[in-house]
Amino acid sequence: MRKKDESTKASPQSMVYPKPASSNGTANSAKNVQAKEDYDSMKENLRLKRENEELRKETAFLKKAAVFFAKEIGSRLTGLLTNTMKNSAPAGCYGA
Repeated sequence: MRKKDESTKASPQSMVYPKPASSNGTANSAKNVQAKEDYDSMKENLRLKRENEELRKETAFLKKAAVFFAKEIGSRLTGLLTNTMKNSAPAGCYGA
């Protein structure tokens, strides 16, 4: 009859050993790091392109708004000048 602690011992075949590092391990690690950096750069580039497009749209809108308000102000000033000139006495005439 075997003792209880002998039967529960782990055999060398049942133990899990870490895999030895291959000479290729550092190359794969460097490739993974480079791939992640490339991916991050591509994501950042895409984000910046989207932001750039949004800013272009906002700039175009603001240019159109500036033109609109400049025309509006210009027409009001022209109207004010026209009304002022109509209501003023001709040059050289003072009072009636």
